[in-house]
Amino acid sequence: MFGGDLLAQSLLAAGRTVKDRRGHSLHVSFLAPGDPTTPIEYRVRRLRDGRRFAQRQLSAWQGEREILIATASFTAEPPESHVHQHEAMPEVPGPEGLPSELDQRKAEADRLRPEDRPWLLTERAVEVRQVNPVPLVDPTKVPRSFAGRRFDLDLLADLPPGVDPCGENGEFHTFAWDGPMFGRPVPVRGGEVVTREGFVFADLLPA
Repeated sequence: MFGGDLLAQSLLAAGRTVKDRRGHSLHVSFLAPGDPTTPIEYRVRRLRDGRRFAQRQLSAWQGEREILIATASFTAEPPESHVHQHEAMPEVPGPEGLPSELDQRKAEADRLRPEDRPWLLTERAVEVRQVNPVPLVDPTKVPRSFAGRRFDLDLLADLPPGVDPCGENGEFHTFAWDGPMFGRPVPVRGGEVVTREGFVFADLLPA
């Protein structure tokens, strides 16, 4: 089962126990994989009903197996002047006018590797329609010389115009080997820069 399905159902189940409140926060722990062929029972416990906030604790069960626990907070409608969205949502076309990921893949089917076609051309349970599709083939927006470079301010300054600085449109991918969340750096070193089937790779080797 998709985790998002369980999140939505959990919020809905908890929300049915409150009145005139909207969802404020949801904290979830997934305990076990869900079985899509088995019904789910949601058990909700009232923790608090205050003047402004209401909290609920929820668990999801399939038979005798608990698969999820969550806490949800609901709040009274805030004043209109209270705004969390700092920037206006961008104007984008509606999904009806966009091709699906599957449509894009079918259009490129003859250029995909034969071993990749079965899983790339299989229908998914959730249809995705992207405003800026991630390219499947010929990712030529970033020159080969960028492969293997450290992701820093110099690289960002050198990116060609129109390239997303985080590679959100599939222009490039990065590998994180160290940072505050790491107990210790990943011991790797840069290897050869090669081209495989139209894609440029900077190999990573054990240090």
